[in-house]
Amino acid sequence: MEYVDLIIDNSSDQTDRLYTYGTELPGLVPGSRVAVSFSTGERKKAAYVHSFPGPPEQPFRNLKYVETVDVPASLPPDAIPVADWMRERYFCRRIDAVKCFA
Repeated sequence: MEYVDLIIDNSSDQTDRLYTYGTELPGLVPGSRVAVSFSTGERKKAAYVHSFPGPPEQPFRNLKYVETVDVPASLPPDAIPVADWMRERYFCRRIDAVKCFA
């Protein structure tokens, strides 16, 4: 199992951070568009792979997993570093920067 940091497609200032999910799906790269359960209501949301952190020092409680991959809607891998730069430079949300490439 791998851990993956995701940018959730949710336009809210309170959710403008990376979320760590587990995955056993092969072929994920930064920019891959995936579907995940988000929030306590288990709503399905689209998300974009940001990075692959190493295993945590303490295991996650109630770790959620990446459900599916949407290959045709994925971004080029170099879009994620540019989106990070846009977020720092223009003070926008992560998802707003990513949507410039979608």
